[in-house]
Amino acid sequence: KDGQIAIAIGDVAGKGVAASLLMAQLQAAVRLCFDETDSPSRVLERCNKLICRSSNMRFITCLIGVLDPKRHTLRIACAGHCPALIGSGDSLRPVPSDKEPAATPIGIMEDFSCPILDVQLKPGDIVFLNTDGLTEWADSQKNLFGQERLEESLRGDIKSAEGAIESAIAAAKRFAGSNATADDLTMIALRRK
Repeated sequence: KDGQIAIAIGDVAGKGVAASLLMAQLQAAVRLCFDETDSPSRVLERCNKLICRSSNMRFITCLIGVLDPKRHTLRIACAGHCPALIGSGDSLRPVPSDKEPAATPIGIMEDFSCPILDVQLKPGDIVFLNTDGLTEWADSQKNLFGQERLEESLRGDIKSAEGAIESAIAAAKRFAGSNATADDLTMIALRRK
């Protein structure tokens, strides 16, 4: 609506057909809910009710953002998902941070409230979203790549969204050596010009 762009990333607990079907259900619910509101918080709250009524004890972590390219703002609602990484260089920060509120994953309990965080994007800022397949990529001793290493990989002089993804993957591969990731892996990156 009004040139705004919705961005969503999520991860279902579990694997297989049941998990895939639940993600498909969430994808359809998100699209439907955005017909009713442009609030990422309200979308997650409504999707949570739908998933709670049909998920058979599975849950989904999800982060939804609404980007306003004219105002250079991003409104974020997070339901137990990995935080977005936003900024550039030393100003890169997780949103939500450990000090900011986030909701539980959707599908756990029907009584659910999800706060919205508003972020002003500055020229050169990166917005990086990922699933835990990246941060939980392990080396041969089962040490995880982790959030801190991911953040460090994105603090360099990154010139593009593609560069952010390439930098994160290269750092995770260097850390893990010959170990392949054991989980699925999704990343979304944007960069303000």
